[in-house]
Amino acid sequence: MNCCDIMTRNPITCTPTTSVEEVARLMAASDIGSIPVVSTAGGDNLEGIVTDLRESLSGNDAIVFASRLSGNKVTTSRCVVH
Repeated sequence: MNCCDIMTRNPITCTPTTSVEEVARLMAASDIGSIPVVSTAGGDNLEGIVTDLRESLSGNDAIVFASRLSGNKVTTSRCVVH
């Protein structure tokens, strides 16, 4: 089995200028755990990925992790969405 056998062919995507709040809403509404970040709407140049929407202990916030791809380097950051 290869990745192409299990991958989503037309995933929901966002761009680098999409707000974290909007990405969190998309993930919750679509019941998905990650959204690829592409250079332009409908584009195919992968810039990064937003993953792991988790509710915080307070129940009012969500925690989102974003990874940015740059050559062979991956940088990950965490953001709390109110």
